[in-house]
Amino acid sequence: MFDWLRGDKEQEHSGDEQSGSINALYQHVQIIRSEVGEIKDNLLDEYATEGLSNLSCRFEKISKDFSDYTIIRHHIFYEIIRRSSSRTTTAKNIAKQAKKVAELFEKYARSSRSYRRVSSRLAIDKLTAELVNLEANCTLSSSND
Repeated sequence: MFDWLRGDKEQEHSGDEQSGSINALYQHVQIIRSEVGEIKDNLLDEYATEGLSNLSCRFEKISKDFSDYTIIRHHIFYEIIRRSSSRTTTAKNIAKQAKKVAELFEKYARSSRSYRRVSSRLAIDKLTAELVNLEANCTLSSSND
């Protein structure tokens, strides 16, 4: 998309110059993806109820954050997300998938015997895929939607 105020290249603004830049969003998504990957790679065979609740809260926070990026106008990533329909859609998908993962861990917390590491990894993989999609939507090739 051509931005009349900034020219046709969103990438010209570095993350250091402007906290709400596309580069800052890209770096933020990379950090979240790394944290999510670390959680997935370190899932245990068993968890106490408290551990499952903590995992649920972590994914609930990710869901809330990405929802905020598409809803709260004064959020630093709002304009970057809303400038591109693909970024908007992907951010909403991340929020939905993170919510599903949070609900899965919440269900496990209610009955820790129902916990399944494989199901958890598969749900987290879907979230990771959406995060990868948003990273791709923040690159030079797709910034001009």
